[in-house]
Amino acid sequence: AEGAQKSGSTDLLRELAEVLEADSEGGESAGEQEEGVVQAKIAGPADSRGDQTQPRVSPKSAAAAEPPPPPQPVQDAGMRCKKCGFDIPGGKKASKRHMKSECPKRQVECPDCEERMWAMSLEAHPSKCRMRRQTCPHCDEEVTAEGMRAHVAEECLQVEVECEYCKWSGLRLHLDEHWETCPRKEVFCDH
Repeated sequence: AEGAQKSGSTDLLRELAEVLEADSEGGESAGEQEEGVVQAKIAGPADSRGDQTQPRVSPKSAAAAEPPPPPQPVQDAGMRCKKCGFDIPGGKKASKRHMKSECPKRQVECPDCEERMWAMSLEAHPSKCRMRRQTCPHCDEEVTAEGMRAHVAEECLQVEVECEYCKWSGLRLHLDEHWETCPRKEVFCDH
């Protein structure tokens, strides 16, 4: 038994020398060959039933020998919205619906001022919209927010105004009537 052990050690050294020689010639890497040698040493000469050991295959060559498993079909493939990052389940049809009517970052137009904005901004927009309808606090007329200042300053008949010639003040509604009788109004002579 001791002679067989020496013989095994000699064989092992011889294999190691061959591995190193093959490595210097550009064959398998030393790490791959050493792995094979170590696996052969662990396996031993034969098992107790007399069967010969199966040759060990390195993990790299085993992976190359087995084909990769086929890709599994994706159930209900979803998509991610490029604008808002939302995961959209259901494929292209659902993606189109999301972009058309659900995405908070889709472009929409204000129906009053025609300004373009994100859909998520449209809810807060009416309070700032320049074309929103407002009721004049003096005459109850509907006016756009953009036109309110001009309406009050120049048009509203229920705003109190002063005569530019005298100190008279009253509603704009009566200003034309006052000018007819204003004692300080400039008059041009026909002669």
